[in-house]
Amino acid sequence: MENHTDEFVRAYAQLTALKENVPKDRDYVDEHYVQEYHKALGHLGQLGFDVEEFEIPRQWMEPITHLVPEGNDYNPATYGLMMASPITHQVPEGDGYRTINTGRSQVERAKFMMRLDAVLTYFRLASADSPKGQQSIGFTGPRKK
Repeated sequence: MENHTDEFVRAYAQLTALKENVPKDRDYVDEHYVQEYHKALGHLGQLGFDVEEFEIPRQWMEPITHLVPEGNDYNPATYGLMMASPITHQVPEGDGYRTINTGRSQVERAKFMMRLDAVLTYFRLASADSPKGQQSIGFTGPRKK
């Protein structure tokens, strides 16, 4: 396999940047971060690394919904970015409110971080196990068969 050190470093940098920049004050992670995470994993997969087990399963994704007053039209500019976690967990539907699906989805932060930490740890440990005397730049990981 060709030397893909630059691609390794870029993908690893993207993953570590995600870890540092995913909002820490929320219980859920917006699908935008999941897409960026899968994009970085995709780069690693294209380089021949076996990273499928680190992907966020689709069934972990939950729709983002909001309660809006009955009779009001849903306006994404007003409601779309109000909260990162579903408001339906805090206010019961009814009593003049209805549930609106925003069209976006999210994953529990703990689950997202578990997968992100796992892939970063795996590559860190795999790099530490490189043969003595062999300079390791970037990281190594499981190769596809």
